[in-house]
Amino acid sequence: MCSQCSYRHYFSPCAAVGAIVLNEHHEVLLIIRGKEPGQGLLGLPGGFVDAGETAEDALVREVYEELHLNVTTTQYVASYPNNYSFAGVTIPVTDLFFAVTVARLKGIRVQKGEVDGWVFRDAASLRRNDLAFETHYQALRAWQSMQKWRLSDRNSLASEGCAVERKCATYVECLQFSDNNWGADMADEAEPDLIAAHRHFSTHCFNLAWELMEKKDRSADDDEQLIRLVHASLWHWSQRTDCSNRNLSIGYWQASRAYVLIGQTESARRYAKLCLKSTPPDDEFCLGYACEAMARAELLANNRPTAEEFLTLARRHCDNVADAESRQSLLSDLESLGHSHQ
Repeated sequence: MCSQCSYRHYFSPCAAVGAIVLNEHHEVLLIIRGKEPGQGLLGLPGGFVDAGETAEDALVREVYEELHLNVTTTQYVASYPNNYSFAGVTIPVTDLFFAVTVARLKGIRVQKGEVDGWVFRDAASLRRNDLAFETHYQALRAWQSMQKWRLSDRNSLASEGCAVERKCATYVECLQFSDNNWGADMADEAEPDLIAAHRHFSTHCFNLAWELMEKKDRSADDDEQLIRLVHASLWHWSQRTDCSNRNLSIGYWQASRAYVLIGQTESARRYAKLCLKSTPPDDEFCLGYACEAMARAELLANNRPTAEEFLTLARRHCDNVADAESRQSLLSDLESLGHSHQ
């Protein structure tokens, strides 16, 4: 309290976020911390919430900065008080934890100076001393309890002869170990099951399509499967209540790239236009990729002048991308257009 004016200043805690990301084996993605506190120990990806951010915004930003992964959904798990000590100063913090899904787990790139590496671990095998922070250990225990409760709840419903549970037994088992099923309310009504399905298949189909796009010597059957997957992903995204224009932009971009890869000019152009139309006007990264999609489609059509116009626009957007790694990723794709139509 100020002795002159009686103003009382409260030392309120800062906010920080942590992400629980799973792979297909239901293992948790952990970073190896590259700096104190806890240098060399494991931790959940995340960090402090900046002024003007929501917790979810901070989570998306931190996961991308630390691992170059794009978060697509978030589901609140728990919060815990923490003390963050660095350079002789201890800061009270409220840590908020979310189970998240990401667009794809391939291509992880760590943030130099902040992260020394990453590993996948079975959450049940982790000991407190493996982790830099007590709150991260508590969050993983809380998340495991949530999963056990979900399984117990489903078994209970099945034993009571729930019609929906009987009809969807195989389907629920499929979702049970999905990295997109955290917190879904699998009750005795069909609609929550559909919500979980859309969350699961929107990202699952996207990831499978990406794997086919990167596959060398794709067969005609692979090409057909690729197109089915990109449209399945897009449709499931369109049914999600949390679907944003950015999500649609990325989905349309993938569809356009898929059609370029199989040589279908008009479809590639159509989805590139949809990508450009749906992209938020202030999203320089996605705008750059939307123009990149337009350029690829026009190159496929042997329309070099129009392609060059879109390449020029894409480079302008690229110059305005704040994150260095994102900017380089886009720039690399733009440079590849000088060597190949695909």
